[in-house]
Amino acid sequence: MPKVYLVAVYQVVCAAFLFCMLFSVYAARTAQEISKSVSRHSISLNAYDHIAVFPNVLSPLAPTAVGAQWGDVYFGFAAVNNSSGEDNINGVLIVGFGIGDPDHVIGLDVSMAVTSINPANGGFAKDRHIDLKLHRRLPYQSVIAVGVENLLASGLDRDFSKTYYLVLTKDFQVTERQLSISLGIGNGRFRSQEDINIDKSSVGVFADVSIGITDWLDIFADWTGHAISAGVSVQPVKKLPLTLTVAALDIGKSTVNTVPIAVGLGFTHRF
Repeated sequence: MPKVYLVAVYQVVCAAFLFCMLFSVYAARTAQEISKSVSRHSISLNAYDHIAVFPNVLSPLAPTAVGAQWGDVYFGFAAVNNSSGEDNINGVLIVGFGIGDPDHVIGLDVSMAVTSINPANGGFAKDRHIDLKLHRRLPYQSVIAVGVENLLASGLDRDFSKTYYLVLTKDFQVTERQLSISLGIGNGRFRSQEDINIDKSSVGVFADVSIGITDWLDIFADWTGHAISAGVSVQPVKKLPLTLTVAALDIGKSTVNTVPIAVGLGFTHRF
């Protein structure tokens, strides 16, 4: 074989070896970044999926500080039985997305909820509103957020006042279980029932606790200043970002005659 061909083969082999080395380093770093990202955002999967399924107007669930960021989209559907005890079910649709980077600057979670999808209750999409949440990740697996609910409301949603809130969420690793605790203050729907009844402006305290029993099962409970709710979230298919949530709302019947049961299915995806 001529010497020029040997040199060419040698150069090709060296180039291929160098390419493989660089690709291996890149792949290792990428895998490490993905691992860090999953760890960094694992609180998101456990802390806000069940919240994202149920918008505030139909559900008294408390918000967490975790929200969507750039590349995140989510949507969900929930059905809630009539709290007056009548044989009537209404549902809600929600679509949301994230903007910004809460790890380095700040993130904005934007969602729109359609709270009237039962034609018997006045027509599809007659009642709707928008929620916004600014959130920032802090050290020690914690997140802080400020938010506003029920913006640009239409239909019956206009009967609900805008709600402004501040909330902190902290993630704890308890043995093999993940525990997320959220504590916040806000006006509007977080007031005491007495203040709501007389339409008194005030600020209330709310809280949410979520425990990851397994990789696919969470249980949660929360307090909104006047109501206690609890439920369970299940990921039916491990490789699909679908969350099935069943919750008992206002267990103490502070505002209802019959405890409403909500069933929701939510989908989240990060591009």
